[in-house]
Amino acid sequence: MVENVRKAIKIDEHVPDSLTTSMVDDVFYVLQKCCRRAISTSNSNSVLAVLSGAINLLSNEYQEALQQKMMEPSKLFLGGAGVQKTGTEIATALNNMDVSGEYVLKLRHEIVEQCVEVFPAPADREKVKSCLSELGEMNNSFKQVLNAGMEQLVTTVTPRIRPVLDSVGIISYELSEAEYAENEVNDPWVQKLLHAVETNAAWLQPLMTTNNYDSFVHFVIDFIVKGLEVIMMQKRFSQLGGLQLNRDVRALVSHFSSMTQRTVRDKFARLTQMATILNLEKVSELLDFWGENSGPMTWRLTPAEVRRVLGLRVDFKPEAIAALRLSPSHLVLFYCFLFTLSVTDKYKSRISLSHFFIFLFFFKWKFY
Repeated sequence: MVENVRKAIKIDEHVPDSLTTSMVDDVFYVLQKCCRRAISTSNSNSVLAVLSGAINLLSNEYQEALQQKMMEPSKLFLGGAGVQKTGTEIATALNNMDVSGEYVLKLRHEIVEQCVEVFPAPADREKVKSCLSELGEMNNSFKQVLNAGMEQLVTTVTPRIRPVLDSVGIISYELSEAEYAENEVNDPWVQKLLHAVETNAAWLQPLMTTNNYDSFVHFVIDFIVKGLEVIMMQKRFSQLGGLQLNRDVRALVSHFSSMTQRTVRDKFARLTQMATILNLEKVSELLDFWGENSGPMTWRLTPAEVRRVLGLRVDFKPEAIAALRLSPSHLVLFYCFLFTLSVTDKYKSRISLSHFFIFLFFFKWKFY
């Protein structure tokens, strides 16, 4: 087993039409065959010995070989005509990590199923199970290295998107009806930003596993959303400006939803809620969406942030914002209190009704 794994690592090569190099499939094929043979002996000690050897190979020589393939992502855009080749090498190294983590879990699952059939004695199964937990940890180890590599790749791509993102800072959201109508015809920044994303990120999609590309896109979204939140908090808005922001955010959500199989709406939840607030007719309308009136919506903005966003509207008076009562519903708090009492007898003896009223007073003082 050891020699075959080392040989697979040594002769590792690019495989045409494959997202990984040859050693990934070769190494796990060797480990799978060896584990099957060990289990077929019906000897738990033999299985433990092979598993121990497999884990040692994966955590040392194999992982080291994977990490050596991890090319410095900062070189991605330094290759001129060789950008595609460099991108392929970086993506393949990340794919190796991703698929290796997947194969570890598959191997572990297969061994568990086979051991249930071969070892009727619970003691034997427990010994194997204990060893398999170490195999499962290898998946976490691969994920950590993968995430580190993915973050490095993102830091290479985002500087090429940043100039377009920074340009949003000069876009006005104090819009008249004529300006709002003009923006509907000539988008001021969203399409430019999306073009920058497509140019610098989307070309990596066919080079990556689905899981890796989805993670990559979400890292890029995190960068964009964080920047937009900072920028928008520094602006002033008319009501039409709030409507414009809502339109801009929906355009971003729509485009990024088409780029990844994972949901992206939660990434834009705070921006969406900012747009909702900035689109209100008057300050008091917020209460139609707050507390027990929020329905299925979970507020991602704190009461302090809500007040700050309201303050961005040029026509909202500070005294109206200050007078807004943004406490949780007393009825909701009362239900929470009753639920707490019913959880366990241990807490029933420690919580009294007086504690509940202190709880209410705290929320009134903090949020009113």
